[in-house]
Amino acid sequence: MTRTFIALELDESLQRYLGETIRQLAQELHGPALRWVDPAGIHLTLAFLGDLNDEQLAEAMRATERAA
Repeated sequence: MTRTFIALELDESLQRYLGETIRQLAQELHGPALRWVDPAGIHLTLAFLGDLNDEQLAEAMRATERAA
């Protein structure tokens, strides 16, 4: 099973902006409940498809390619 979602990557300038914002916030906000993410991995999730088996994943990829 593969955890699957459809997402858009953000352009580099927005990733840099978010990265700087995260660094600033991380200096001010601390605690065990906070986990800061790598800005390079930030994306905009359009749809979460859940855990798909290989057949479902292949069909989801075909459907996404047709829609793009």
